[in-house]
Amino acid sequence: MEILINDQIAKPYVTQIEDQLSRLIRRQELKPGEKIPSIRTLASQSNVSIGIVKQAIRSLVLQGYLRSHGGRGVFVNQRSSPKRNVAVVLPALLDEHIWRIIAGIKHGLIEEPGELLILAANYDFRQESDIIAKLDKSSTMGALIYPPPESCYLAALQELMQKGIPFVQIDTVLEPVKADSVAIDGRKHGLDGMKYLLENGHTKIGIIAHSGDAYTMKEIRAGIDDALQMHKMSLEHLPFLAQDPEDMNSSEPWAYGQAMTIEIMNKFPKITALLILDAHMASGALLGLKSLGLSVPEDVSILSLGNMNSFMFNNPSITAMDQPYEEIGRLAANQLLERIAEPGSPPKAIRLESTLLKRDSVRCILEQSCRREQQIRKTAYRIETVQNGEIAAGKYEKNGQLRSSI
Repeated sequence: MEILINDQIAKPYVTQIEDQLSRLIRRQELKPGEKIPSIRTLASQSNVSIGIVKQAIRSLVLQGYLRSHGGRGVFVNQRSSPKRNVAVVLPALLDEHIWRIIAGIKHGLIEEPGELLILAANYDFRQESDIIAKLDKSSTMGALIYPPPESCYLAALQELMQKGIPFVQIDTVLEPVKADSVAIDGRKHGLDGMKYLLENGHTKIGIIAHSGDAYTMKEIRAGIDDALQMHKMSLEHLPFLAQDPEDMNSSEPWAYGQAMTIEIMNKFPKITALLILDAHMASGALLGLKSLGLSVPEDVSILSLGNMNSFMFNNPSITAMDQPYEEIGRLAANQLLERIAEPGSPPKAIRLESTLLKRDSVRCILEQSCRREQQIRKTAYRIETVQNGEIAAGKYEKNGQLRSSI
């Protein structure tokens, strides 16, 4: 068996490999149960990277042509009885919160006899869209999808609905897709984060975010604006810098946060607090402020709308909104099973609340309430340290444009 790549045509290498292997299987030149050559061998034969071959193999497994046995190799599937998988489509596998979601999904599907198939793109949203488009009803009984945060990828979900494959959107919600979804209450999430900064006396606030236009992001921004309106302020009058989510640097995901923090502070040096919509960006913001010779929280406070366990070990520890990712995964899995059992029932939008973790990166600049707030934060930090210690032991072995002024 030989796989040949044609450099003279526009078809992607991955698709060429998929087409040739599936053709060999349909012609029974590769017979059911037969072991195919190793990924390394196929990569060498076709003169492409191992990663490209792996992507093609994953797609063919998803379509039911192949089955993979860890340590034994990849075999041609028995097409007469393809496996019924639950596909989990993710933007990447690198992030801590993704593994929390997967843990919740596994718990929700613990009694489900089907196979869990995890498919992830390396923050390549076009690749993720392609993965969604290739889901096949003959081998997939349902899908749990963490969609890209931009509405331009809506077509992939709409096509999935046309195929009749039930799915649930996780964490990020695209509309107007009329499908089940499980996510945080974005509006309250944004409101609670901004409200905490305002209650601590901050009004000169800069915002660092990404420019995704998913419904979830719109809700978070609306919640931020709700909190500002309570103080007779408006989001459109605050310094705001946004990164295109397509530009995510998967090897250094904090880099944009660092660069944008330096940029926003140079243009608006009177900022006393930063509200950051992404955990990786918050890590970068801490580095950016330190590189400018600014202390956190003495000079500038930081509040992140995403949390990581490592935040409690930063110096200073980073105040953050923590989302119940395990519960999101579990409820999404349960909802998918309900959807499979009752395909005609109306779609559900399940929304959960996030939790404010008060740490050391936000300084109170209202004298009358600072002392009490400091004591509350110290008590909360001691409790969190104990709880997270138990969790860790038990579960885990284009730059945008600035606007406005201050």
